Amino acid sequence: EVGLQLPPEGLRSSCCLLLRAESANGDVYPAGLAQFPRVGSFNGTVRVDFSPPGIGPPTDLLLAFTPMMDIAEGESVLLTLPTVSVDPTWLLLNASLPTPEVLPLWAYAVASPPAAFRAEWNWSSGVLNLTAVSNATAVPRGNSSAAVPRGTNVSVVVTGAAGPVFVLPATGLVANFAGFLIASNSADGPIL
Repeated sequence: EVGLQLPPEGLRSSCCLLLRAESANGDVYPAGLAQFPRVGSFNGTVRVDFSPPGIGPPTDLLLAFTPMMDIAEGESVLLTLPTVSVDPTWLLLNASLPTPEVLPLWAYAVASPPAAFRAEWNWSSGVLNLTAVSNATAVPRGNSSAAVPRGTNVSVVVTGAAGPVFVLPATGLVANFAGFLIASNSADGPIL
């Protein structure tokens, strides 16, 4: 049986990765790998919540995470929420957009150093796309010029221009639902 467990903080190009094996035919002693793909991580920090909580009226989405990789301007954090929908009024208001299945939303981020995102909800796939944008007030951390430097505690409120827009399913949400997925296309360490 072969298994590989990545460190919770992901793999960065500056770390060293050793490979070893124990076998009936003889052990393979630790050897360094010269090349490996970067792998990002949120290190178990992701939290999703809704405000106000409950079924019925539209609600805002609250997302908190700490990336263990830099997220550059134009790179995204993607949140798949298959059982969550959008208030039908918003869909009617945006029917004339060039891509009506993609609903532009407001994203208010609280982070230190500051971070900013553009939010879009794809109602046909149930995916929220938070794209990192330039933030003129951001102060570089260490050697990073990323829009969201690794280790930044980020809290984002996603809402519509005129108020809450998300609608929770009539049956409610299951705690720790495996269908809620988070990903990132960060070049410093993607999360698939």
